[in-house]
Amino acid sequence: MTRVLIILAVALAGCATTPEPKPFVPTAPKARAMAVHSIPTGMMVMVNEEWVGITPCVIMLPADSNGGFTGPLTIIDAVPITGGMQSTKMWWQRQRIPSRVVFTLPWAPPQPAKKADLVVAP
Repeated sequence: MTRVLIILAVALAGCATTPEPKPFVPTAPKARAMAVHSIPTGMMVMVNEEWVGITPCVIMLPADSNGGFTGPLTIIDAVPITGGMQSTKMWWQRQRIPSRVVFTLPWAPPQPAKKADLVVAP
């Protein structure tokens, strides 16, 4: 009788196993790609004063759940590597990140010659 009770107790109790805890895998922040082009090509691209590439390039920007910029203000600047052109900036405030932007860089106005640069012929 005791043997039947022990077998019955083991059968009814079953195996009590604790499930293995799943390892914590942090979710990567969402990012959205933006293609940056410039006319002329070869401009330095800066996002919030950080250098990220040279045009043409594709940059990855952190995005919220709606595909928008995450910061209160995002500034993208195209800076000429050579002289004779002015830098151009675009900025966004919590808007959707565009898939492509094109910077058209204007030529800088000519600087007046300094007296030291002038050569007077005798």
